[in-house]
Amino acid sequence: MTLELLTEKEAEERTAGKGRDDPNMNPTMKAPLRPETSFLWFTAPLRSLRHILWREFKGKICLLIFLAMLFL
Repeated sequence: MTLELLTEKEAEERTAGKGRDDPNMNPTMKAPLRPETSFLWFTAPLRSLRHILWREFKGKICLLIFLAMLFL
């Protein structure tokens, strides 16, 4: 986050828009970087599950698969 303190005269000279609306130069806002699973989870549900579940539960998932193979 960037915060600039301007005098009233400077603020009038360098107007800013809302969000990415024009004028987008004081300050410049870049497009957000989002992972592939942000909005299109329904197009690739397995990929989304990998991103959501694998990071937290990979140890338990591997153990469950191992126990299932051992049981069979």
